[in-house]
Amino acid sequence: MSKLPGTKKLSKKETRKIIFNKLSTALAEYKSELKEKKFDRSLKRFSKLLASDIAKSSKQNGRAVKTKKVRDVQTKPVNELQPAN
Repeated sequence: MSKLPGTKKLSKKETRKIIFNKLSTALAEYKSELKEKKFDRSLKRFSKLLASDIAKSSKQNGRAVKTKKVRDVQTKPVNELQPAN
């Protein structure tokens, strides 16, 4: 995922697997506290969300981000209330 020349872009699935592996090794001590199935399911869910966000951000970095034009709103002075005759 670096911008070095000659490196290929990783797919979402590859990114998800890399994130899952790194998180599971980093959080290995929590595996004993939680049930293994619940731990794996939570890590899979989180790595999927993170990989999709990484893919979105890398897609936006590849092209210019559109900015909204802000209209210049002209305010009109409020007319003073005139007494009714």
